[in-house]
Amino acid sequence: MINENWAKWVYSSILNHFEESEYFIKWETYLEDPHTYDEQGITPMYIDGCSFDSKDVKDYIEIRIEGPDIVEVSNNYFKITLDLNILTSVTKDSNIWKTHELVGKVQKTFSTISVYRYGSGTEDNNSLVGCLNRQNKMETIPWGQPDPNIKQIQQTIESQYKMQIKGD
Repeated sequence: MINENWAKWVYSSILNHFEESEYFIKWETYLEDPHTYDEQGITPMYIDGCSFDSKDVKDYIEIRIEGPDIVEVSNNYFKITLDLNILTSVTKDSNIWKTHELVGKVQKTFSTISVYRYGSGTEDNNSLVGCLNRQNKMETIPWGQPDPNIKQIQQTIESQYKMQIKGD
């Protein structure tokens, strides 16, 4: 049987995976001391659908998750798949390599993602549920400067992830 918490655990584990990297930090935390994080080369991240004001920051990543899609492949065994899409946005300045450097940091973070029981419910005990593994090539798509009035260069990095899990 499908566990109603799987989507929450997958989603929160992906966010945690990026935040635990040496490159990214939650938007709210970044705003507490942007100058220090900028000096350290740490980029703020925000989640698609959450409100934020991009005027508060020069460079950022946006995390977008399509899924998880769940299919029962055998009696009480399930395959969870999702598409992970990261938008990078970099302010145009004299450093012509900045957008590629940020893309490289995102690409390095597209590794196996451990899924834990994160949350505050009765089943949320931080134990390991399983691992999301990348299933296909990592695709990087340059978007250039989508709005001529905003000096931002954008690219997306995308890939599909899969995890096998036993139901409850």
